[in-house]
Amino acid sequence: MRSDPFEAIGRNRVSLSVLTTPSDDNGLGHVFGGVVFSLMERAAYIAASRHVGMTCVARGMGDVEFQVAIEIGEVLHVVAEVLVAAHTSVLVQVDAYAERVVEGELRHTNSCLATMVALGSDGRPVAVPGRRPASRESRVAVLRGLAAKEILDRARHAVTEAFEEIATLDDATLEGRLASMGID
Repeated sequence: MRSDPFEAIGRNRVSLSVLTTPSDDNGLGHVFGGVVFSLMERAAYIAASRHVGMTCVARGMGDVEFQVAIEIGEVLHVVAEVLVAAHTSVLVQVDAYAERVVEGELRHTNSCLATMVALGSDGRPVAVPGRRPASRESRVAVLRGLAAKEILDRARHAVTEAFEEIATLDDATLEGRLASMGID
């Protein structure tokens, strides 16, 4: 008998696999991005919640870019692993793969770093048990993710400022800007 019930599957790693079906079709014979994203968030939830022993919610799912289409009928595999946990957050690496079962082909389709926040019974963020990245690859992934988050935060701030500035423009200036872009 095993002493650790997670010995067979791993405590800080989660793998979910589903066969894609016609109900997942985006009209082009590919899987809707939302189906993939949903499975990625579910895997991140399980990994983070298992690590902290309480419910975690997604604060952010990093920059999810769909690099390779997943065909209907392929198996979608999502692997999530807790990289680091500190304060009230758990950073989870999430990778998605598509498998053509008969051909024995497996290809990486996308990745993201999910930031999950632990919530107490009152629904407020609570401290989590710490975890440092265990491998060089994990440390690189964490630092890349944090750098991307910082850059995206600055970009969001710049976009907000630009939107606020555009909202204050008079009609003539708005028309002039549209005309300069070739929009009649």
